[in-house]
Amino acid sequence: MSSPWRKWLDIQPEEIGLFLWTAALFFLMRSSDLIFDNFVETVFLKRFGVKYLPMVYMANSVVTFFSMGALMGLLMRFPSGRLLRNMLVCFGLTLASLRIVVAMEVSFIYPVLFLLRSQVEALNNLVFWNMANDLFNTRQSKRLFPLISAGGVLGAILASFSTPPLAKAITLDNFMLLYAVLCFMAAGVVWRISQIFPTLSLGERRQASGKKRPSLMEELKNVWPMIRTSTLVAIMVLITFLPNVMIPIINYQFNFAVNEAFKSEGGMVNFFGWFRGGLYIISFIILMFVGKIYGRWGLPVALMFHPANYMIAFLALLLRFDIVSAIYSRISTNVLRDTINNPAREVLMGLFPPQNRAVMKTFLRGTVVRIGIILGSAATMLCQGLIHPRYLSIVGLVVGAGWVATSIWLKKAYPRILLDLISKDTVELKSLERSELEDLFQDRQTQSQLVAACRQASGSQCVWYAEMMRDQGVEGLDQIILEMLPHKDQEAVTGLLPLLSPQAGDQALKVLASLVDPARPEVCQAVAQAAARLAGPEAVRFLRQFLEERFDLATQAQAVTGLYPHEPQDMAGRIARWLDSASLEERLAGVAAAGGSGQKTFLPRLRSMLKEEGDPHLVSRVLVALERLGDPELREVVLARLAKDPEALPREVLESFAVADEPSARAFIGLLGHGSESLRDLALRKLGESAELDSALLIESLSTPDRQVREGVFHLMQSLKISDREIMTFARDQLKRSYFYLLEERAVERLLEPCPARDLLGQHFLEMMRVRVQTILRVLATQDSSRNMRVVLRGLGSADKRLRANAVEALETILGRGLSRAMVPLLEKTDPAELMAAGQRHFKLGQALDDQRQLTEHLLSRRNWVTLSLFLEYLAHKGDRATWQEGLDRLRQFDDPVVRERVTRLVAAQGRVARGEAEAMEEKTTSLSEKILLLRGMEMLASLSVSELAAVAAVSEETSFTPGQVIIREGEIGDSMYFVVSGRVSVTKLAEAQCSMELATMGPGEYFGEMALFDNLERSATVTAQEETKLLMLHQREFSEVVREYPQVALRICTDLSRRVRLLQGRLQALQVCELPQEGQAS
Repeated sequence: MSSPWRKWLDIQPEEIGLFLWTAALFFLMRSSDLIFDNFVETVFLKRFGVKYLPMVYMANSVVTFFSMGALMGLLMRFPSGRLLRNMLVCFGLTLASLRIVVAMEVSFIYPVLFLLRSQVEALNNLVFWNMANDLFNTRQSKRLFPLISAGGVLGAILASFSTPPLAKAITLDNFMLLYAVLCFMAAGVVWRISQIFPTLSLGERRQASGKKRPSLMEELKNVWPMIRTSTLVAIMVLITFLPNVMIPIINYQFNFAVNEAFKSEGGMVNFFGWFRGGLYIISFIILMFVGKIYGRWGLPVALMFHPANYMIAFLALLLRFDIVSAIYSRISTNVLRDTINNPAREVLMGLFPPQNRAVMKTFLRGTVVRIGIILGSAATMLCQGLIHPRYLSIVGLVVGAGWVATSIWLKKAYPRILLDLISKDTVELKSLERSELEDLFQDRQTQSQLVAACRQASGSQCVWYAEMMRDQGVEGLDQIILEMLPHKDQEAVTGLLPLLSPQAGDQALKVLASLVDPARPEVCQAVAQAAARLAGPEAVRFLRQFLEERFDLATQAQAVTGLYPHEPQDMAGRIARWLDSASLEERLAGVAAAGGSGQKTFLPRLRSMLKEEGDPHLVSRVLVALERLGDPELREVVLARLAKDPEALPREVLESFAVADEPSARAFIGLLGHGSESLRDLALRKLGESAELDSALLIESLSTPDRQVREGVFHLMQSLKISDREIMTFARDQLKRSYFYLLEERAVERLLEPCPARDLLGQHFLEMMRVRVQTILRVLATQDSSRNMRVVLRGLGSADKRLRANAVEALETILGRGLSRAMVPLLEKTDPAELMAAGQRHFKLGQALDDQRQLTEHLLSRRNWVTLSLFLEYLAHKGDRATWQEGLDRLRQFDDPVVRERVTRLVAAQGRVARGEAEAMEEKTTSLSEKILLLRGMEMLASLSVSELAAVAAVSEETSFTPGQVIIREGEIGDSMYFVVSGRVSVTKLAEAQCSMELATMGPGEYFGEMALFDNLERSATVTAQEETKLLMLHQREFSEVVREYPQVALRICTDLSRRVRLLQGRLQALQVCELPQEGQAS
């Protein structure tokens, strides 16, 4: 697809293939449907008789009830794609077989075909869109589903216009064989889609764990209380029931008129072909270019168009019962239904809270629709033989009058209904899109009542109404607010003042002046802020009063913000004096004024304050000021603080922060597990609104051990409708990465010289390979509520060949044969050479990494900080500098501080004359690989991966102690633990009579002080260096950051701590005596 067309259609490059295949499938399905429709309606009317139509309509309603129930059961058991493919093949074979029955001239076959036509179209469409929801997520569906629907309309148009020539070419009865061929072609497309874009085949999905469909009596029992107490529910029932009573009547009249107008099958099938083709063209043009027409008149008025047009159509059929009136009735009712009535009714349905919305949709679209169709069909049957079909228009007019009356009732009651629902918090307006909100309040009468409600309300409710009025563009809002301000409470006043627009004018200053009261500083600040937005000399004089009359500093800061454009030098000097003041209040005022000034010249001073200030409130205000000034460096600061203390970040900063890349998305996903509900809600909303959120990142987050994070991710995936195809794509991508890690490990072992850094790098790649596979399995397990994945995992790890074979077969069912065969070698720990062969067989792994230069360029381009740190350490000692200079230059701006520090040291080493001097410099500190090996030698950390050990090593500080120097003292508050690198230390504890007991001595590979990582209590013992000792020190804050990313670290420390407590208890019980300390001995 060419770039201009792709941009115009808003299709991403990676979506083109799936979109084209899906559109082609729907094109074939709609083409076959229209071919079948034209054939069935023609042969039924001409060979069986129009008089039987009402009976068939009733039968079709009953059959639909049972067929839909059966289909729902099948959808819960089988993947949509497989089900649709089998249905298409089955329907194709059925129609091909029934062609023989038609040739035998068995008349009863025609009502069967009529029923089959309705069922096939409804069931196929339902399963198709279910499959489409498995293939596309919410963001994709909003963009692509209208285009896919347009492809189906084009297929219908082509099939309709092709009907007349095809009827001549292959005869009418052979349309059944043509339909079968099109079904087989569509089934082939479904099979191809399943091969290229596989989806999961989990038996019982979380989404499919819904309750069984209630019976008719249960539905009535659930809905009847709502009908009795809610005007809206009663209206929704009527505007759903009445049109469905009319539909069988007007359809019967249309078909009767067509049957009378065209005496031959050829004439009728030609008419249906040209008529339906023209109808779809009209609908296509309107849907593509008109949009939601109902938004211009408001919802209640828009819902009057369709019933009014039904009345016109029935009048036309009553006064002139011919093909012209029939064509008008069909075209006008279809167009108004699709463009105005149905969209408006869906918006009205959004007024119900989610828990009631599902019940109402099921009741209205199922029970109410069926009852309406049955009654309309019964009325048609009763009138047959008694009156001419044209007089059925009288019945239609009576029902239509009831529908019009209901619409008038809705128009009159709508404002009261809406405001009543809002006041009772029944409507979840936050869950509605902005366009839907605008549609709800478009009616002028509703807006008038909104204004009245705002005048009567107080506090936050008054502000909420005013914000809604602003969003709806209510005329004269400034004047309405100014009239209300003198009569409102403080909370309402401070909330209403920010809603005044800059166009409020000098008349607003009189009202603002009446609100000024030094005893109410919050109101004064809001008044100054509102006046700062107004233009003109009167506003300047008004603001200057706040400085001359010495109001509180916060109010003065708002006044300075408004005066800055008029008196920049004076105001800049005042802000600078405030910022440099020793008074905290003045610094706060300076920060507020600097942030509101819009002048980026204050950025350097504010940045320095962010580093220097210790007051949390001032730091919070500095962050807000930096955000208002658009500081480009703020993003990195916010991300760092999100990881450490998200609650300290101002809400304004978080609200404006854009989730636009992987680091920000990971940070907000982490917030889903925070203890604060407001922060969790904020993270959910920001992630849901992000247009850049990567589905793969969400899916990967399902493997986190944090239950709250998983629940939040599940909620996001449901709201965004992350498709099964994306989960499969994620699994395939992770498998490919796993094999590529193996490729890297093989290249590192083959091409790099042996050293600790190289060995750790190879181990890191193997561990990452296993992590990717485990992530896939954990994600799949979260999607399988039947727990079958757990059985699979146990079987794959079993020594029993039969159990393992069964597990592999089950895995093939879930993932498909190709993907499961790619995964099994990684799970069975096959020889590396065999694994590489499997990887090359299943995936195109790209570059081969055959020489050291190629490997060096590749590793320096990686974004993993552990990979880069270990490889840079290798290069410092073993590498050829000529091969990595260009890559080193790129890493100077890398976002990880450990990597930047490593690069800085290498650059410094490059400037030295002799290589030996550089190496000597490197030996002064313990390298990352040495720290990792040291930590791995400790029992409590032995089972951690290279990544986890590197995270601990990176935040630990190296420190040295001389013999006799106290490292920690009993009774002091501690916040760090220590790992012994070299030397020895003694651990002593004071007992009764100040006697000192030596509890233990420790050497390299041991640690102490670990309790300080979990509490801020006093040290329980004294630790003293016995000789020259080098330690690694880990602080509590840095440890908390590591544990947040690697929870296994804390688990291992707790396990080892429990073991050491038991040993200590045994040692204390064995102690009989203690030595008295000598004078001057450290205790």
